[in-house]
Amino acid sequence: MDADLEALVERFLGQSKESLDAIEEDLLGREVSADDGAVLDRVFRAVHSLKGDAGTLGFVHVAELAHAMETALERMRARSFSPKDEPITLLLESVDVLRKMVEAPSAQSEALAAQSLSVRARLGRAVEGAAPPPPGGEEGLSTGPSSISGVVAPARGAESGPRTLRIDLDKLDTMLTLLGEIAVARNRLTELLDGETPATGYELREAHEQADRPYRELQGLIMRARMVRLDEVFRRYARIARDLARASGKLVNLVVEAEGAEVDTRIVDHIRDALIHLVSNAVDHGIEHPRVRVAKGKDACGRIVMRARHDMGAVVVQIVDDGAGLDRAKILERAIASGLVTQRPELSDEEMLRLVLTPGFSTARALTQTSGRGVGMDVVRRDVEAVRGTLRIESRAGDGCTVTLRIPLTVAIIDGFGVALEGTTYVLPIEAVSECLDFPAAERSKSDAVGLLDVRGTVLPYLRLRSLFGVSGAAPAREHVVVVQHEETTLGLVVDAVLGERQAVIKPLGPFLGHVPCVSGSTILGDGRVALVLSIPDICRHALALGERAQPGG
Repeated sequence: MDADLEALVERFLGQSKESLDAIEEDLLGREVSADDGAVLDRVFRAVHSLKGDAGTLGFVHVAELAHAMETALERMRARSFSPKDEPITLLLESVDVLRKMVEAPSAQSEALAAQSLSVRARLGRAVEGAAPPPPGGEEGLSTGPSSISGVVAPARGAESGPRTLRIDLDKLDTMLTLLGEIAVARNRLTELLDGETPATGYELREAHEQADRPYRELQGLIMRARMVRLDEVFRRYARIARDLARASGKLVNLVVEAEGAEVDTRIVDHIRDALIHLVSNAVDHGIEHPRVRVAKGKDACGRIVMRARHDMGAVVVQIVDDGAGLDRAKILERAIASGLVTQRPELSDEEMLRLVLTPGFSTARALTQTSGRGVGMDVVRRDVEAVRGTLRIESRAGDGCTVTLRIPLTVAIIDGFGVALEGTTYVLPIEAVSECLDFPAAERSKSDAVGLLDVRGTVLPYLRLRSLFGVSGAAPAREHVVVVQHEETTLGLVVDAVLGERQAVIKPLGPFLGHVPCVSGSTILGDGRVALVLSIPDICRHALALGERAQPGG
Protein backbone atom coordinates (compact mmCIF):
# COMPACT_ATOMS: atom_id res chain seq x y z
CA MET A 1 0.00 0.00 0.00
CA ASP A 2 2.88 2.39 0.79
CA ALA A 3 4.32 1.83 -2.69
CA ASP A 4 0.91 2.41 -4.28
CA LEU A 5 0.41 5.61 -2.28
CA GLU A 6 3.88 6.84 -3.24
CA ALA A 7 3.08 6.23 -6.93
CA LEU A 8 -0.22 8.12 -6.58
CA VAL A 9 1.54 11.07 -4.93
CA GLU A 10 4.22 11.14 -7.63
CA ARG A 11 1.56 11.10 -10.33
CA PHE A 12 -0.40 13.87 -8.57
CA LEU A 13 2.68 16.11 -8.28
CA GLY A 14 3.54 15.65 -11.95
CA GLN A 15 0.01 16.30 -13.17
CA SER A 16 -0.38 19.29 -10.83
CA LYS A 17 2.56 21.08 -12.41
CA GLU A 18 0.98 20.71 -15.83
CA SER A 19 -2.42 21.82 -14.49
CA LEU A 20 -0.93 24.92 -12.86
CA ASP A 21 0.84 25.88 -16.10
CA ALA A 22 -2.48 25.58 -17.94
CA ILE A 23 -4.34 27.55 -15.23
CA GLU A 24 -1.77 30.36 -15.38
CA GLU A 25 -1.99 30.51 -19.18
CA ASP A 26 -5.79 30.68 -19.08
CA LEU A 27 -5.80 33.40 -16.38
CA LEU A 28 -3.46 35.53 -18.50
CA GLY A 29 -5.73 34.99 -21.49
CA ARG A 30 -8.74 35.98 -19.38
CA GLU A 31 -6.98 39.24 -18.49
CA VAL A 32 -6.61 40.08 -22.18
CA SER A 33 -10.17 39.01 -23.13
CA ALA A 34 -12.39 39.61 -20.11
CA ASP A 35 -15.58 38.37 -21.81
CA ASP A 36 -14.44 34.81 -22.47
CA GLY A 37 -16.61 32.77 -20.09
CA ALA A 38 -15.33 29.46 -21.48
CA VAL A 39 -11.87 30.26 -20.11
CA LEU A 40 -13.26 30.79 -16.61
CA ASP A 41 -15.14 27.51 -16.80
CA ARG A 42 -11.97 25.69 -17.81
CA VAL A 43 -9.94 27.29 -14.99
CA PHE A 44 -12.68 26.49 -12.47
CA ARG A 45 -12.74 22.81 -13.48
CA ALA A 46 -8.95 22.55 -13.26
CA VAL A 47 -8.84 24.17 -9.81
CA HIS A 48 -11.71 21.99 -8.60
CA SER A 49 -9.90 18.82 -9.74
CA LEU A 50 -6.68 19.99 -8.10
CA LYS A 51 -8.53 20.63 -4.83
CA GLY A 52 -10.15 17.21 -4.85
CA ASP A 53 -6.92 15.31 -5.61
CA ALA A 54 -4.95 17.30 -3.03
CA GLY A 55 -7.55 16.69 -0.32
CA THR A 56 -7.65 12.96 -1.06
CA LEU A 57 -3.86 12.61 -0.77
CA GLY A 58 -3.52 14.76 2.35
CA PHE A 59 -2.09 17.97 0.85
CA VAL A 60 -4.18 20.13 3.16
CA HIS A 61 -2.64 23.54 2.39
CA VAL A 62 -2.91 22.91 -1.36
CA ALA A 63 -6.59 21.95 -1.02
CA GLU A 64 -7.39 24.99 1.17
CA LEU A 65 -5.76 27.46 -1.20
CA ALA A 66 -7.43 25.80 -4.21
CA HIS A 67 -10.77 26.13 -2.37
CA ALA A 68 -10.19 29.88 -1.90
CA MET A 69 -9.39 30.18 -5.61
CA GLU A 70 -12.53 28.21 -6.43
CA THR A 71 -14.67 30.65 -4.42
CA ALA A 72 -13.20 33.66 -6.22
CA LEU A 73 -13.69 31.97 -9.59
CA GLU A 74 -17.34 31.29 -8.74
CA ARG A 75 -17.87 35.01 -8.09
CA MET A 76 -16.16 35.85 -11.38
CA ARG A 77 -18.36 33.39 -13.26
CA ALA A 78 -21.42 34.98 -11.64
CA ARG A 79 -20.22 38.43 -12.79
CA SER A 80 -19.96 39.61 -9.18
CA PHE A 81 -16.72 41.39 -10.03
CA SER A 82 -16.41 44.20 -12.53
CA PRO A 83 -13.57 43.58 -15.03
CA LYS A 84 -11.21 46.05 -13.31
CA ASP A 85 -11.86 44.44 -9.92
CA GLU A 86 -11.35 40.84 -11.00
CA PRO A 87 -8.62 39.40 -8.74
CA ILE A 88 -6.44 38.04 -11.57
CA THR A 89 -3.28 39.17 -9.79
CA LEU A 90 -4.28 37.36 -6.59
CA LEU A 91 -5.19 34.22 -8.54
CA LEU A 92 -1.82 34.29 -10.32
CA GLU A 93 -0.07 34.73 -6.99
CA SER A 94 -2.04 31.74 -5.70
CA VAL A 95 -0.74 29.73 -8.65
CA ASP A 96 2.82 30.73 -7.68
CA VAL A 97 2.35 29.47 -4.12
CA LEU A 98 0.68 26.24 -5.29
CA ARG A 99 3.54 25.65 -7.73
CA LYS A 100 6.07 25.94 -4.90
CA MET A 101 4.02 23.50 -2.81
CA VAL A 102 3.88 20.80 -5.46
CA GLU A 103 7.51 21.28 -6.55
CA ALA A 104 8.87 20.85 -3.03
CA PRO A 105 6.07 19.32 -0.93
CA SER A 106 8.35 18.46 2.00
CA ALA A 107 10.51 21.61 2.02
CA GLN A 108 9.75 25.00 3.61
CA SER A 109 6.36 23.75 4.79
CA GLU A 110 5.94 26.47 7.44
CA ALA A 111 6.94 29.30 5.09
CA LEU A 112 4.68 28.01 2.34
CA ALA A 113 1.82 27.56 4.77
CA ALA A 114 2.22 31.20 5.83
CA GLN A 115 2.23 32.35 2.20
CA SER A 116 -0.84 30.24 1.51
CA LEU A 117 -2.66 31.73 4.51
CA SER A 118 -1.80 35.28 3.39
CA VAL A 119 -3.04 34.74 -0.16
CA ARG A 120 -6.21 33.01 1.06
CA ALA A 121 -6.98 35.94 3.38
CA ARG A 122 -6.55 38.48 0.59
CA LEU A 123 -8.66 36.38 -1.77
CA GLY A 124 -11.34 36.23 0.92
CA ARG A 125 -11.33 40.02 1.33
CA ALA A 126 -11.52 40.44 -2.45
CA VAL A 127 -14.53 38.12 -2.60
CA GLU A 128 -16.22 40.05 0.20
CA GLY A 129 -15.69 43.30 -1.70
CA ALA A 130 -12.83 44.76 0.34
CA ALA A 131 -9.77 45.99 -1.50
CA PRO A 132 -6.95 43.50 -0.94
CA PRO A 133 -3.74 44.99 0.53
CA PRO A 134 -0.41 44.50 -1.28
CA PRO A 135 1.33 41.20 -0.49
CA GLY A 136 4.36 42.87 1.09
CA GLY A 137 6.71 43.07 -1.86
CA GLU A 138 7.35 46.26 -3.84
CA GLU A 139 4.44 47.26 -6.07
CA GLY A 140 2.74 43.95 -5.44
CA LEU A 141 5.40 41.93 -7.24
CA SER A 142 6.56 38.52 -6.07
CA THR A 143 9.81 38.69 -4.12
CA GLY A 144 10.21 34.98 -3.41
CA PRO A 145 13.07 32.76 -4.49
CA SER A 146 11.44 31.95 -7.84
CA SER A 147 11.52 35.56 -9.09
CA ILE A 148 14.05 37.28 -11.34
CA SER A 149 14.34 41.08 -11.02
CA GLY A 150 10.94 41.11 -9.32
CA VAL A 151 9.31 39.12 -12.12
CA VAL A 152 8.08 35.59 -11.61
CA ALA A 153 10.23 33.32 -13.78
CA PRO A 154 9.32 29.94 -15.24
CA ALA A 155 10.28 27.16 -12.84
CA ARG A 156 13.48 25.37 -13.79
CA GLY A 157 13.44 21.67 -13.19
CA ALA A 158 17.15 21.49 -12.41
CA GLU A 159 16.65 23.86 -9.47
CA SER A 160 13.53 22.33 -7.99
CA GLY A 161 14.06 18.60 -8.06
CA PRO A 162 14.34 15.72 -10.52
CA ARG A 163 13.90 16.70 -14.15
CA THR A 164 11.20 14.73 -15.93
CA LEU A 165 9.77 14.33 -19.41
CA ARG A 166 6.56 12.54 -20.33
CA ILE A 167 7.22 9.84 -22.96
CA ASP A 168 4.59 7.87 -24.85
CA LEU A 169 4.49 4.20 -23.81
CA ASP A 170 4.63 3.06 -27.45
CA LYS A 171 7.99 4.82 -27.82
CA LEU A 172 9.33 2.95 -24.80
CA ASP A 173 8.11 -0.35 -26.28
CA THR A 174 9.91 0.44 -29.55
CA MET A 175 13.08 1.32 -27.65
CA LEU A 176 12.94 -2.01 -25.83
CA THR A 177 12.47 -3.87 -29.15
CA LEU A 178 15.45 -2.11 -30.72
CA LEU A 179 17.53 -2.81 -27.63
CA GLY A 180 16.73 -6.52 -28.06
CA GLU A 181 17.85 -6.42 -31.71
CA ILE A 182 21.10 -4.74 -30.68
CA ALA A 183 21.70 -7.45 -28.04
CA VAL A 184 21.21 -10.20 -30.65
CA ALA A 185 23.59 -8.51 -33.10
CA ARG A 186 26.11 -7.94 -30.30
CA ASN A 187 26.02 -11.63 -29.34
CA ARG A 188 26.58 -12.55 -33.00
CA LEU A 189 29.61 -10.25 -33.17
CA THR A 190 31.02 -11.71 -29.93
CA GLU A 191 30.69 -15.26 -31.33
CA LEU A 192 32.56 -14.27 -34.49
CA LEU A 193 35.37 -12.67 -32.49
CA ASP A 194 35.69 -15.53 -29.97
CA GLY A 195 35.07 -18.43 -32.38
CA GLU A 196 37.61 -21.16 -33.05
CA THR A 197 37.60 -20.35 -36.75
CA PRO A 198 38.79 -16.78 -37.53
CA ALA A 199 35.95 -14.71 -38.95
CA THR A 200 36.35 -13.12 -42.34
CA GLY A 201 36.24 -9.35 -42.81
CA TYR A 202 32.94 -9.73 -44.67
CA GLU A 203 31.33 -11.60 -41.76
CA LEU A 204 32.53 -9.00 -39.24
CA ARG A 205 31.26 -6.12 -41.37
CA GLU A 206 27.90 -7.83 -41.83
CA ALA A 207 27.56 -8.34 -38.06
CA HIS A 208 28.49 -4.73 -37.45
CA GLU A 209 25.85 -3.51 -39.93
CA GLN A 210 23.23 -5.70 -38.22
CA ALA A 211 23.97 -3.94 -34.93
CA ASP A 212 24.36 -0.49 -36.50
CA ARG A 213 20.84 -0.30 -38.01
CA PRO A 214 18.85 -0.74 -34.76
CA TYR A 215 21.43 1.41 -32.95
CA ARG A 216 20.78 4.36 -35.27
CA GLU A 217 17.02 3.84 -35.01
CA LEU A 218 17.28 3.80 -31.20
CA GLN A 219 19.45 6.92 -31.24
CA GLY A 220 16.92 8.78 -33.38
CA LEU A 221 14.02 7.65 -31.19
CA ILE A 222 15.78 8.80 -28.01
CA MET A 223 16.58 12.16 -29.58
CA ARG A 224 12.93 12.61 -30.59
CA ALA A 225 11.79 11.62 -27.09
CA ARG A 226 13.91 14.46 -25.67
CA MET A 227 12.13 17.03 -27.82
CA VAL A 228 9.78 19.55 -26.21
CA ARG A 229 7.22 21.77 -27.94
CA LEU A 230 8.33 25.38 -28.11
CA ASP A 231 4.78 26.74 -28.03
CA GLU A 232 4.38 25.24 -24.55
CA VAL A 233 7.72 26.74 -23.47
CA PHE A 234 6.89 30.19 -24.88
CA ARG A 235 3.53 30.43 -23.12
CA ARG A 236 5.30 30.54 -19.76
CA TYR A 237 6.80 33.90 -20.73
CA ALA A 238 3.38 35.53 -20.93
CA ARG A 239 3.49 35.84 -17.15
CA ILE A 240 6.87 37.60 -17.25
CA ALA A 241 5.62 40.08 -19.85
CA ARG A 242 2.43 40.69 -17.89
CA ASP A 243 4.16 41.32 -14.54
CA LEU A 244 6.81 43.57 -16.07
CA ALA A 245 4.19 45.60 -17.93
CA ARG A 246 2.09 46.12 -14.78
CA ALA A 247 5.20 47.19 -12.84
CA SER A 248 6.00 49.87 -15.45
CA GLY A 249 2.42 51.02 -16.12
CA LYS A 250 2.27 49.46 -19.59
CA LEU A 251 -0.14 47.13 -21.38
CA VAL A 252 1.32 44.12 -23.19
CA ASN A 253 -0.15 41.07 -24.89
CA LEU A 254 2.25 38.21 -25.63
CA VAL A 255 1.28 36.02 -28.61
CA VAL A 256 2.78 32.58 -29.35
CA GLU A 257 3.18 31.32 -32.93
CA ALA A 258 5.16 28.09 -32.72
CA GLU A 259 2.81 25.26 -33.62
CA GLY A 260 4.75 22.05 -34.23
CA ALA A 261 8.25 23.44 -33.60
CA GLU A 262 10.25 21.21 -31.23
CA VAL A 263 13.76 21.31 -29.81
CA ASP A 264 15.89 19.24 -27.43
CA THR A 265 15.11 19.90 -23.77
CA ARG A 266 18.80 20.72 -23.12
CA ILE A 267 18.59 23.53 -25.67
CA VAL A 268 15.59 24.95 -23.79
CA ASP A 269 17.55 24.80 -20.52
CA HIS A 270 20.43 26.72 -22.12
CA ILE A 271 18.37 29.52 -23.71
CA ARG A 272 15.70 29.95 -21.01
CA ASP A 273 17.51 32.88 -19.38
CA ALA A 274 18.24 34.40 -22.80
CA LEU A 275 14.53 34.39 -23.61
CA ILE A 276 13.76 36.02 -20.24
CA HIS A 277 16.20 38.84 -21.11
CA LEU A 278 14.69 39.30 -24.58
CA VAL A 279 11.10 39.44 -23.36
CA SER A 280 12.12 41.79 -20.54
CA ASN A 281 13.96 44.06 -22.98
CA ALA A 282 10.95 44.13 -25.31
CA VAL A 283 8.67 45.26 -22.47
CA ASP A 284 11.11 47.60 -20.74
CA HIS A 285 12.89 49.22 -23.71
CA GLY A 286 10.59 48.53 -26.66
CA ILE A 287 6.90 48.83 -25.74
CA GLU A 288 5.85 52.42 -25.06
CA HIS A 289 3.47 53.65 -22.35
CA PRO A 290 -0.22 53.54 -23.42
CA ARG A 291 -0.56 57.32 -23.76
CA VAL A 292 2.54 57.47 -25.97
CA ARG A 293 1.27 54.63 -28.14
CA VAL A 294 -2.14 56.26 -28.55
CA ALA A 295 -0.47 59.56 -29.50
CA LYS A 296 1.43 57.67 -32.23
CA GLY A 297 -1.77 56.11 -33.53
CA LYS A 298 -1.02 52.67 -32.12
CA ASP A 299 -3.18 50.42 -29.97
CA ALA A 300 -2.70 51.25 -26.28
CA CYS A 301 -1.78 47.60 -25.65
CA GLY A 302 1.62 46.61 -26.98
CA ARG A 303 2.17 43.29 -28.76
CA ILE A 304 5.04 40.83 -28.43
CA VAL A 305 5.13 37.76 -30.66
CA MET A 306 7.26 34.72 -29.81
CA ARG A 307 7.58 32.75 -33.03
CA ALA A 308 9.40 29.50 -33.91
CA ARG A 309 9.77 27.37 -37.04
CA HIS A 310 11.98 24.59 -38.34
CA ASP A 311 14.50 25.53 -41.03
CA MET A 312 17.07 23.17 -42.59
CA GLY A 313 17.87 21.08 -39.51
CA ALA A 314 17.68 24.02 -37.11
CA VAL A 315 15.02 26.06 -35.31
CA VAL A 316 14.54 29.77 -35.93
CA VAL A 317 13.15 31.62 -32.89
CA GLN A 318 11.97 35.22 -33.22
CA ILE A 319 10.88 37.71 -30.56
CA VAL A 320 9.01 40.52 -32.34
CA ASP A 321 7.59 43.63 -30.67
CA ASP A 322 5.65 46.59 -32.08
CA GLY A 323 7.33 49.15 -29.85
CA ALA A 324 9.60 52.08 -30.64
CA GLY A 325 12.56 50.08 -31.95
CA LEU A 326 16.15 50.52 -30.83
CA ASP A 327 17.04 54.12 -30.02
CA ARG A 328 20.10 54.59 -32.26
CA ALA A 329 20.85 58.06 -30.87
CA LYS A 330 20.83 56.79 -27.27
CA ILE A 331 22.94 53.75 -28.19
CA LEU A 332 25.49 55.96 -29.95
CA GLU A 333 25.52 58.44 -27.04
CA ARG A 334 26.19 55.62 -24.58
CA ALA A 335 28.86 54.09 -26.87
CA ILE A 336 30.71 57.43 -27.10
CA ALA A 337 30.49 57.93 -23.32
CA SER A 338 31.89 54.42 -22.81
CA GLY A 339 34.74 54.96 -25.29
CA LEU A 340 33.47 52.28 -27.67
CA VAL A 341 33.37 54.76 -30.56
CA THR A 342 34.98 58.17 -30.97
CA GLN A 343 32.75 59.73 -33.66
CA ARG A 344 29.05 59.96 -34.45
CA PRO A 345 28.76 57.62 -37.45
CA GLU A 346 25.57 56.30 -39.02
CA LEU A 347 25.04 52.90 -37.41
CA SER A 348 24.07 49.91 -39.51
CA ASP A 349 22.06 47.13 -37.84
CA GLU A 350 25.22 44.99 -37.68
CA GLU A 351 27.27 47.76 -36.04
CA MET A 352 24.47 48.53 -33.62
CA LEU A 353 24.22 44.84 -32.71
CA ARG A 354 27.95 44.76 -32.02
CA LEU A 355 27.58 47.70 -29.63
CA VAL A 356 24.58 46.40 -27.67
CA LEU A 357 26.28 43.00 -27.34
CA THR A 358 29.27 44.59 -25.59
CA PRO A 359 29.51 43.29 -21.99
CA GLY A 360 28.19 45.86 -19.53
CA PHE A 361 26.50 47.98 -22.19
CA SER A 362 23.20 49.56 -21.10
CA THR A 363 21.23 52.62 -22.22
CA ALA A 364 19.20 52.79 -19.00
CA ARG A 365 19.75 56.08 -17.16
CA ALA A 366 18.53 54.78 -13.80
CA LEU A 367 18.75 51.54 -11.88
CA THR A 368 15.39 49.76 -11.77
CA GLN A 369 14.21 46.22 -11.15
CA THR A 370 14.86 45.32 -14.79
CA SER A 371 17.32 47.89 -16.20
CA GLY A 372 20.58 49.67 -15.59
CA ARG A 373 22.72 46.78 -14.36
CA GLY A 374 24.65 46.33 -17.62
CA VAL A 375 23.64 42.67 -17.82
CA GLY A 376 21.60 41.78 -20.86
CA MET A 377 22.34 41.21 -24.51
CA ASP A 378 25.91 39.99 -23.97
CA VAL A 379 24.44 37.30 -21.69
CA VAL A 380 21.92 36.45 -24.40
CA ARG A 381 24.69 36.06 -26.98
CA ARG A 382 26.77 33.88 -24.65
CA ASP A 383 23.82 31.59 -23.88
CA VAL A 384 22.86 31.27 -27.55
CA GLU A 385 26.38 30.62 -28.79
CA ALA A 386 26.91 28.06 -26.02
CA VAL A 387 24.53 25.81 -28.00
CA ARG A 388 26.15 26.74 -31.36
CA GLY A 389 23.39 29.22 -32.15
CA THR A 390 23.43 32.66 -33.78
CA LEU A 391 21.80 35.97 -32.90
CA ARG A 392 20.56 38.81 -35.11
CA ILE A 393 18.69 42.05 -34.36
CA GLU A 394 16.59 44.07 -36.82
CA SER A 395 15.19 47.40 -35.66
CA ARG A 396 12.44 49.46 -37.30
CA ALA A 397 12.37 53.07 -36.07
CA GLY A 398 9.04 53.66 -34.37
CA ASP A 399 7.70 50.29 -35.43
CA GLY A 400 9.42 47.73 -33.21
CA CYS A 401 12.28 45.31 -33.17
CA THR A 402 12.89 41.68 -34.16
CA VAL A 403 15.47 39.47 -32.44
CA THR A 404 16.18 36.25 -34.34
CA LEU A 405 17.88 33.23 -32.79
CA ARG A 406 18.93 30.30 -34.94
CA ILE A 407 19.57 27.27 -32.74
CA PRO A 408 20.30 23.59 -33.47
CA LEU A 409 17.76 20.89 -32.71
CA THR A 410 20.10 19.20 -30.23
CA VAL A 411 23.44 19.73 -28.50
CA ALA A 412 23.99 16.10 -27.50
CA ILE A 413 25.18 14.72 -30.86
CA ILE A 414 26.35 16.70 -33.89
CA ASP A 415 27.53 15.92 -37.38
CA GLY A 416 31.11 17.12 -37.29
CA PHE A 417 34.01 17.66 -39.67
CA GLY A 418 37.44 16.56 -38.46
CA VAL A 419 40.67 18.49 -39.06
CA ALA A 420 44.20 17.88 -37.75
CA LEU A 421 47.09 19.99 -36.46
CA GLU A 422 50.39 18.24 -35.72
CA GLY A 423 48.55 14.94 -35.22
CA THR A 424 45.88 16.41 -32.91
CA THR A 425 42.26 16.18 -34.06
CA TYR A 426 39.76 19.02 -33.82
CA VAL A 427 36.08 18.92 -34.77
CA LEU A 428 34.07 21.64 -36.54
CA PRO A 429 30.24 21.62 -36.67
CA ILE A 430 29.59 20.50 -40.23
CA GLU A 431 26.73 22.97 -40.76
CA ALA A 432 29.34 25.75 -40.60
CA VAL A 433 31.62 24.15 -43.25
CA SER A 434 31.01 25.16 -46.87
CA GLU A 435 34.05 23.79 -48.76
CA CYS A 436 37.70 22.72 -48.55
CA LEU A 437 40.59 24.13 -50.61
CA ASP A 438 44.34 23.66 -50.98
CA PHE A 439 46.35 26.39 -49.26
CA PRO A 440 48.30 28.24 -52.00
CA ALA A 441 52.05 27.64 -52.01
CA ALA A 442 52.68 31.40 -52.24
CA GLU A 443 51.05 31.90 -48.80
CA ARG A 444 52.97 29.16 -46.99
CA SER A 445 56.12 31.21 -46.63
CA LYS A 446 54.26 33.93 -44.71
CA SER A 447 54.29 33.74 -40.94
CA ASP A 448 51.26 35.97 -40.33
CA ALA A 449 48.38 34.48 -38.34
CA VAL A 450 45.83 36.05 -40.71
CA GLY A 451 45.81 36.89 -44.38
CA LEU A 452 43.75 37.12 -47.55
CA LEU A 453 43.18 34.63 -50.39
CA ASP A 454 41.74 35.11 -53.86
CA VAL A 455 39.10 32.41 -54.30
CA ARG A 456 37.41 32.52 -57.69
CA GLY A 457 37.65 36.30 -57.79
CA THR A 458 36.42 36.76 -54.22
CA VAL A 459 38.59 37.87 -51.30
CA LEU A 460 38.61 35.27 -48.50
CA PRO A 461 40.21 36.16 -45.14
CA TYR A 462 41.97 33.24 -43.48
CA LEU A 463 43.27 32.32 -40.03
CA ARG A 464 46.02 29.80 -39.27
CA LEU A 465 44.74 27.47 -36.56
CA ARG A 466 48.39 26.65 -35.75
CA SER A 467 48.81 30.26 -34.62
CA LEU A 468 45.50 30.28 -32.73
CA PHE A 469 46.41 27.21 -30.64
CA GLY A 470 50.16 27.83 -30.45
CA VAL A 471 51.13 24.63 -32.26
CA SER A 472 54.92 24.36 -32.57
CA GLY A 473 56.87 22.60 -35.27
CA ALA A 474 57.02 23.08 -39.01
CA ALA A 475 53.84 22.98 -41.06
CA PRO A 476 53.51 20.11 -43.55
CA ALA A 477 54.37 20.61 -47.20
CA ARG A 478 50.69 20.62 -48.10
CA GLU A 479 48.16 22.54 -46.02
CA HIS A 480 44.42 22.89 -46.46
CA VAL A 481 41.81 25.63 -46.04
CA VAL A 482 38.42 24.78 -44.55
CA VAL A 483 35.94 27.54 -45.43
CA VAL A 484 33.43 28.20 -42.62
CA GLN A 485 30.55 30.63 -42.28
CA HIS A 486 29.00 32.40 -39.29
CA GLU A 487 26.13 34.77 -40.05
CA GLU A 488 27.59 37.24 -42.60
CA THR A 489 31.22 36.24 -41.98
CA THR A 490 33.09 33.82 -44.26
CA LEU A 491 36.50 32.68 -43.05
CA GLY A 492 39.13 30.19 -44.15
CA LEU A 493 40.76 28.05 -41.46
CA VAL A 494 44.24 26.80 -42.40
CA VAL A 495 44.85 23.26 -41.10
CA ASP A 496 47.41 20.50 -41.61
CA ALA A 497 44.91 17.90 -42.81
CA VAL A 498 41.21 17.34 -43.33
CA LEU A 499 39.78 14.11 -41.88
CA GLY A 500 36.23 14.29 -43.20
CA GLU A 501 32.78 13.87 -41.67
CA ARG A 502 32.19 12.15 -38.36
CA GLN A 503 29.48 12.04 -35.72
CA ALA A 504 30.50 13.64 -32.44
CA VAL A 505 28.95 13.18 -28.99
CA ILE A 506 29.44 16.56 -27.30
CA LYS A 507 30.87 16.58 -23.78
CA PRO A 508 31.16 19.80 -21.73
CA LEU A 509 34.64 20.88 -20.70
CA GLY A 510 33.63 20.95 -17.04
CA PRO A 511 33.88 23.60 -14.31
CA PHE A 512 37.62 23.14 -13.72
CA LEU A 513 38.51 24.33 -17.23
CA GLY A 514 35.95 27.13 -17.30
CA HIS A 515 35.50 28.94 -20.61
CA VAL A 516 38.28 28.07 -23.06
CA PRO A 517 38.40 30.64 -25.90
CA CYS A 518 37.29 29.33 -29.30
CA VAL A 519 36.28 25.93 -27.86
CA SER A 520 32.67 24.88 -27.24
CA GLY A 521 33.17 21.34 -25.93
CA SER A 522 34.94 18.05 -26.45
CA THR A 523 34.28 14.62 -27.89
CA ILE A 524 35.86 11.18 -27.59
CA LEU A 525 37.22 9.69 -30.81
CA GLY A 526 36.97 6.04 -31.83
CA ASP A 527 40.53 5.32 -30.62
CA GLY A 528 39.84 6.82 -27.18
CA ARG A 529 41.56 10.17 -27.76
CA VAL A 530 39.82 13.43 -26.86
CA ALA A 531 39.16 16.02 -29.58
CA LEU A 532 38.13 19.62 -28.96
CA VAL A 533 34.98 20.91 -30.67
CA LEU A 534 35.69 24.40 -32.00
CA SER A 535 33.40 27.42 -31.59
CA ILE A 536 33.03 29.02 -35.02
CA PRO A 537 31.52 32.31 -33.68
CA ASP A 538 34.46 32.78 -31.27
CA ILE A 539 37.00 31.96 -34.01
CA CYS A 540 35.38 34.44 -36.43
CA ARG A 541 35.46 37.22 -33.82
CA HIS A 542 39.09 36.39 -32.97
CA ALA A 543 40.07 36.52 -36.65
CA LEU A 544 38.23 39.83 -37.10
CA ALA A 545 40.07 41.35 -34.11
CA LEU A 546 43.45 40.13 -35.44
CA GLY A 547 42.67 41.51 -38.88
CA GLU A 548 41.77 44.94 -37.47
CA ARG A 549 45.03 45.06 -35.47
CA ALA A 550 47.03 43.99 -38.54
CA GLN A 551 45.76 46.94 -40.60
CA PRO A 552 47.93 50.08 -40.76
CA GLY A 553 47.11 52.28 -37.78
CA GLY A 554 45.13 49.43 -36.12
